[in-house]
Amino acid sequence: MAATDSQSRLGQEARLVDDGITPSAPAGRGRLQETVQSIGSLAKDPKAAYSLAALFALASPFGFASPEQAAAEAAAKLQRQQQAAKAAQAASSHGSSSLAARLVANAKAQSVRRATAASTLRAVPPFWQLAGFAALFATGGYIIDHGDALNGSGVVSAWSITFLLFRTLPTLKLLPRSPLALALSTSVATLGLGVHGCHYFDQTSWRGAVPGLSTELGQQSAAAAAAGAQRGGFGGPPSRPATPQHSLLSSWKEEGVRAVQKVEDRAEDLAQHTADRTRSLLGAPPPTLARNNDEARALAYARRETKARESI
Repeated sequence: MAATDSQSRLGQEARLVDDGITPSAPAGRGRLQETVQSIGSLAKDPKAAYSLAALFALASPFGFASPEQAAAEAAAKLQRQQQAAKAAQAASSHGSSSLAARLVANAKAQSVRRATAASTLRAVPPFWQLAGFAALFATGGYIIDHGDALNGSGVVSAWSITFLLFRTLPTLKLLPRSPLALALSTSVATLGLGVHGCHYFDQTSWRGAVPGLSTELGQQSAAAAAAGAQRGGFGGPPSRPATPQHSLLSSWKEEGVRAVQKVEDRAEDLAQHTADRTRSLLGAPPPTLARNNDEARALAYARRETKARESI
């Protein structure tokens, strides 16, 4: 009874595949995949990417340094130059033999340089970075708007990761003191990497790589295998219908065979013509006469016999 039910279910799925209908995935396919798919479905609308680009474009005027910030950066640059000069002078004053002293002096200079750079680091990116990210996010939205949601989501996701790695992480301690920088980083993490990253990851990365997540593809392959088993019998291999690719390859093969046959026929005709021309120039008998020499001798013998009988 169980075998009959299994065969009937496989037959129904096979008929669905033949009719072009994909069998529905099971209900318990996983909350993780359903959540990622539901979040990634928002990336099919370019409004998310355009909103992110608009936010960066509106924040671009705030990327210019204030007079206090410019003065602090100039002072930090001057201090770094002075520290580098002092470190070089201290390393050279110890002589060429004191390698340890020079290493210690260089380490101190580098630590001072890093501390100075961290103290002058701005939470809000410069103007040219904000404008550049706005243009890049708008490019991703433009690609999505023209029907290619996968590549558009890939563009937005890639530049979101770049912003989070090179701008958010170094200024993570400064974000609570800068609402604009916090808003930019949060928007990139949610709209950029969250929405578009989920869509791109759902469409490319884990299909077939993580067990239990590619259930729809597994159902399609199982239904196709059931259809082949029903056509060819469970004991034999499933029948494989001819595809346009196979017919195209066979037609190319037939054309190649015909072309080779034409070349061989042409070569035989040329060789025969050359042989006939050579015999005509040398005065040799045609090959038909040489092959019929026995018949000619038999005919001459018959004529001589006839003449001898008539003379008698």
